[in-house]
Amino acid sequence: MTDPDEQRASEELLAMETWLGRAISDFSRVEKALGDLYQNCFWRCDMSLAMHCYFAVNDSSTRQKMTARAVYFSLNYVGNPDDQVERWNALRNRVEELSRDRNRLAHGEVRATKSAEYHDSYQVFLTPYAHIEPYASAATSHFISKTSEGRAPSGVFQGEQRRFTLDDIKNFTVCCEELSREIYDFRKHLVSLLSKSRPKEN
Repeated sequence: MTDPDEQRASEELLAMETWLGRAISDFSRVEKALGDLYQNCFWRCDMSLAMHCYFAVNDSSTRQKMTARAVYFSLNYVGNPDDQVERWNALRNRVEELSRDRNRLAHGEVRATKSAEYHDSYQVFLTPYAHIEPYASAATSHFISKTSEGRAPSGVFQGEQRRFTLDDIKNFTVCCEELSREIYDFRKHLVSLLSKSRPKEN
């Protein structure tokens, strides 16, 4: 007979894994919305070429920078309306925040802790799911390397980071959906501004 506690733990883990997969997948909605926005900034040329260029880049951070530069160029073309510049800045900040959370969910994080064996040195551990409940209690850290410079290596976390609960991950998927809709709404307004600013053809 299955132990009730083990059964409940198994169901919780399955729910977490299901929502974790959905959260990572749902961020692609945001990337697609950014891609469509990026494409419309190239109204002077073949816009399908812009989309090919956008998705030729595998790195999400680079795609975001490409889109940001294209949007700022387009906003400058239509006179930098304050309301739309502020709106884009707010959207961009939200994209960056969601992107950071998405990367933590997808890849885990690397942490540095003081070495108990060697004075004033750090051991570096890869902790794939240490930041996600209920994995945290059972997660194992994989030793990567040790430094002896009395400080943590660059590019790694020190100490405790905020852990994601199941509710956090569910909320992440909702945020992806809402942000995608708002990017498309911003795109609609930007396209309208660009169409009014285009020089008339003879």
